[in-house]
Amino acid sequence: MEYILNNEEIKNVVEKNEIYYSVVELNDVLYLNNRLYKQIDNLQNLSNLKTLYLNNNALESINGLDSCVNLIALYLNCNKIYKIENLDYLSNLRILNLENNNISVIENLDKLTLLEELNLNNNCLGSKGSAQVYNLQNNDKLTILNLSNNQINEDIINDLSRLKHLSILYFVNNPILTTYGNYRRLFVHMLKALTFLNYRPIKKEERRCVEAFFEGGLQKEQEELEKIKFEKRAQQEFEVEYFRRHIMNK
Repeated sequence: MEYILNNEEIKNVVEKNEIYYSVVELNDVLYLNNRLYKQIDNLQNLSNLKTLYLNNNALESINGLDSCVNLIALYLNCNKIYKIENLDYLSNLRILNLENNNISVIENLDKLTLLEELNLNNNCLGSKGSAQVYNLQNNDKLTILNLSNNQINEDIINDLSRLKHLSILYFVNNPILTTYGNYRRLFVHMLKALTFLNYRPIKKEERRCVEAFFEGGLQKEQEELEKIKFEKRAQQEFEVEYFRRHIMNK
């Protein structure tokens, strides 16, 4: 049996589920996940739709979504998609989840200039040569990017540094990481807006030490670390003294 997502299918889903408005056009969220859809057939009258869940199906391509012009979040994770395509009309998209697919190249996202979060975890990026991370240069509002568990084996740090608002990056389990002596130190130094890298926050003390290292090597880094320790001790002593004088009245 061929499972196809079309207008009639959406109408049936909406009519059978009381969480939806009976008129398809009035719904701003649709949960169409876990239904084994293999194909999307030119959906219509979904201009009010803001969030669409199509995860955990069997989709092999992205198409048929041109009418979803006001879509903000699109979940296509856990499918069989091999190419990023046919998203040009979704210019309001902020969140795009393509985790757990078969995508080998980052492409066709240049029209999504409002995109803030992109998840490409566990795909095939880099398996056919360059992952083409440089194609994200027009997505300058991107703040969260997940490229973990791929096959990226090229230096992409300069491409990432062009994303001036990138604050959260996941990049574990990519071959290129083995070529860096200390990839975390390099990424923190190059990506100035980064606040979270691979499941660990970047605290201001860490960034200070990193900048000291790139200014004067290990000795400068150690000096900065000692300075931070001194500042913390001084702050603790001040707080104890303040408590003693103003709280305990001694």
